[in-house]
This record gives sequence, structure tokens and C-alpha cells, in this order.
Amino acid sequence: MLNLRSQADVLGDPVIRILDPAPFLKVLETPGTAGRARTSQSISRYVEQTIVADAASHLLVCILRDVTDEETEREKKESDQPPDRGDCRPRGG
Repeated sequence: MLNLRSQADVLGDPVIRILDPAPFLKVLETPGTAGRARTSQSISRYVEQTIVADAASHLLVCILRDVTDEETEREKKESDQPPDRGDCRPRGG
């Protein structure tokens, strides 16, 4: 999903090498919240992130879900609809 050849490519590296740290920081700054983000990766994939802080173990848990098919379908539906031209009636009188 993240276009990695092997675990060795990122094993031991900071997570910011492959994921944007902003949603993680937002969850840390606001205790008791879960963060959700839908991002477009540079590899033409859409990924939904769900981030939850586990206070007991002092961990951030991130669940990644590939939503490329849903986003592609949504974009297709939006492009199939004619553009909204607003109210074209003449004004005044």
C-alpha cells in the first residue's frame, strides 16, 4: 500500500519517513481523541488513517485502510455530473 519493496527499507527509521506526522501530533495534543485523515499518496493511492492514543501503554496506534477504489469511484461520479452553472436568468427589470 505504501509502495515499499521490503520491511528493511524502513525498519528502524522514524515513521515520518513514510507518513505525515501532523495527524499524530494532533492526537497527542488533544487527549481522548481519535484522528482520521484521508490522504493521497504519491503512488496514486488514497489511504485513510485512523490514529488512536493508548494512554495505558503510551503508544499511538495507526490503522491504515486503502480507500483508492472508493475515491476513484467518487471522482468518476463527480466528473460525470454537469458543472453547476448557477442561476442564468436575467436580473433586474
